[in-house]
Amino acid sequence: MRPGGGRKVLPVALIASGLLAGACTQPEVLPEGMTVAVSARDALAMREITYLTLGKQMLAAREPDLALKAFLTSMIVEGLSAEAMTGAGIATQQQGLLTSALRYFEMARDLAPNSEIVYNNLGVVFYKLKEYYPARNAFRRAYALSGGKSEMAERNLNRVESIIAQMELVPETDLAFSHDVIRLGTSEFRLVEASLPEAEVAAE
Repeated sequence: MRPGGGRKVLPVALIASGLLAGACTQPEVLPEGMTVAVSARDALAMREITYLTLGKQMLAAREPDLALKAFLTSMIVEGLSAEAMTGAGIATQQQGLLTSALRYFEMARDLAPNSEIVYNNLGVVFYKLKEYYPARNAFRRAYALSGGKSEMAERNLNRVESIIAQMELVPETDLAFSHDVIRLGTSEFRLVEASLPEAEVAAE
């Protein structure tokens, strides 16, 4: 990393923290009991930025707490959207709250049933929950919705299919939880260090 490479992150995070911490005392309710205090509707207008965009910037800056607040605020101020729900799911997943992340992704799927990005992210959280068959279904759906063009969905699908292949060959082993497998022949597999599936949030 070049010296000073992260210098721009801190001011953006501080701005986001100030904007989101300056929320009004009137909380509004999101689906299934989620609540968030809403800052002034025009809080970001002078900066020509939306809460959705702010959330994406916070994800890029590896600030999942601030990203989640921005996405939740976007749902109230800018309207419910699959993109904001997906962003909230990724932020929550980065916090290690996989069950909550799953709920966000399922709501995103309900809002955008034909979104390859939503299904890809749904597959990611299923994978991390070690629900490999639902993960495979989600990645297959994502790949199909992309018309076979999503390299990310294809990579994720290949990863989970490798895990399932090993589980079915050696059902009592737990090596699949930390390794992928690659096929060397018709019935020979080799374990390789696993890489996690990749999440994604759509660009505006």
